[in-house]
Amino acid sequence: MPVMYANIPVFFCYLYYCIRSGSISFFKTANPAVSMGGAFGVSKFDMLKDVPEAFMPKMFLMHEGESIDALIHKISVDRMQYPVILKPDIGERGFMVQKIDSESQLCALVTSLPCDMIVQEFIDLPCEYTLSFNSMPGNPDSFTITSICQKSFLHVKGDGKHTARELMNRVPRYFLQIDRFEKQKATWLDQIIPLNESIYPEPIGNHNRGTIFLDARHLITDTLIKNYKALCLSLNGIYIGRFDLKASTESDFINTRVKIMELNGVLGEPVHMYDPGYTWYRAYRDIFTQWKTIFTISRINKNIKTASPGLLDQIKIVYNYFIYKKDMKVRVNEKRL
Repeated sequence: MPVMYANIPVFFCYLYYCIRSGSISFFKTANPAVSMGGAFGVSKFDMLKDVPEAFMPKMFLMHEGESIDALIHKISVDRMQYPVILKPDIGERGFMVQKIDSESQLCALVTSLPCDMIVQEFIDLPCEYTLSFNSMPGNPDSFTITSICQKSFLHVKGDGKHTARELMNRVPRYFLQIDRFEKQKATWLDQIIPLNESIYPEPIGNHNRGTIFLDARHLITDTLIKNYKALCLSLNGIYIGRFDLKASTESDFINTRVKIMELNGVLGEPVHMYDPGYTWYRAYRDIFTQWKTIFTISRINKNIKTASPGLLDQIKIVYNYFIYKKDMKVRVNEKRL
């Protein structure tokens, strides 16, 4: 089903809560610490400001127009080692995210930054998860974890006879990535992969880069909830969100021995629903449940005075966000970053 049509029931669910709340932006008070509840145009860097340092990779923010020399200097000053991840401070779904393996590759990609960008050390850990959580304001005992997803990255396992291209052609989800790899890894596509050798050519865990999302909610136990409670409740003014994080093992993930890459706000979907075996009915049920939770938290917080702008300014924020995304796509097509 096309995404536009698939979102129609979600729109009517959202409209229902708009009517009940009397506001089209009722969700903004669900996370009063960030503009629009973290829904549109929010800084990824700011979203992470309250995350304890022990959970964070090295990272810093560079502003639009800064030179590549300034970026290289900052990487050196912070003693960050390659590879690093370069990504827009405002963005979604892996758009414009790049793994940079060397200074020479960085110089080949950009001469100046097209927008505010985060530079983050690459977390070379094998297990990547998302974890969705929420709690009712004023009631820490209500804290719970609602979704866990484990990501299975695009990979090919060699048979000693066929090229990477031929192996990718056998998997529909991977086949769709071949055109992109023609531009980025053309030589690799024509290599024969040795028997039983697994290659992971895509380091970014997003749908549009061939990653498969797997429902891992079986990991939600009282122990897991207890382990993550202090971390999530330390986020001042954020009551519902989703972490993207990495760990060495499943056990490390359960016991919060993790590194957090991103924190999403109210529009952070329960992405376990993208498991290939998940039904449409169950996916809509989970999305509707999340919107109900957002509405409930927003009602509790409705009298909180926040820095959120007025209605017209909110409309401008949403409008400018979509203009920004369109402009970034134009820049990519022009072979900038």
